[in-house]
Amino acid sequence: QNAGVTTIHLRAMRDDDDTARTILATLQAAVDSRDLDRMTGLFTPDGVLVGTRRYNLGSTAMRAYLQEEVVAREESLFWDLPELDVFLRSQEVIGFSGVGEIAVTSPAGGERRFPFRLTIVASETADGWKIRHFHGSLPSAD
Repeated sequence: QNAGVTTIHLRAMRDDDDTARTILATLQAAVDSRDLDRMTGLFTPDGVLVGTRRYNLGSTAMRAYLQEEVVAREESLFWDLPELDVFLRSQEVIGFSGVGEIAVTSPAGGERRFPFRLTIVASETADGWKIRHFHGSLPSAD
């Protein structure tokens, strides 16, 4: 009897990991597109985006930040996060964190990598998953 419960639990954990990876991949695709509407459309209107440079609450602040940090940037950004852990899961909410690197690639093809970590909390809506909270940071060298 316990083996069945464990199997169901492991399947649910796998599904949660897939959901987290799908949300991250959708966000990455939006960042790759550099389309402000597409990027901000992935967030709830009252969402919080804590980036490496500042705290942004709501769509207007997020649009300004994403314009500066993604659209106007010459380099491309890619999150390489082999470690992704779901820490919160309910019927309509998922929270996960990731640790790895962010790759910054110049138009000429040169790449720089930096340690990176993030936390995302998203809610499932009729329009799909919407990010309520995103926190990305570069850990200190200490």
